[in-house]
Amino acid sequence: MDYPMEIAQQMLRYITPDKDTLYVFCPFSMGDFLVIGGLCHALLKKKRKKSCVMILPDRFKNSGAINFVGVKEIRYMPQLLMNFIRQYIYATRDYETDNYIYGHFQIK
Repeated sequence: MDYPMEIAQQMLRYITPDKDTLYVFCPFSMGDFLVIGGLCHALLKKKRKKSCVMILPDRFKNSGAINFVGVKEIRYMPQLLMNFIRQYIYATRDYETDNYIYGHFQIK
């Protein structure tokens, strides 16, 4: 499913509006979520942000209450929307910007 890049870029801006917050997308596994969540306090210092919002697929909603230092909120989005954002990030190779980080590990 291909979407115009401009729409994806606008969607990312809408989802990540606060310049003082670091948004972290964890599109795949619980393991990525746990590792990145544990690193958020260090990412905040590196990125000079006040807080972190983690964004996960909605299938993780019932995973229980997990808290991480520096994470003020965990948001959930439909998998279709997460796929849309993932497609944009892969196409542009913008895995990390000043406002967000794509939190998925790949072993090559």
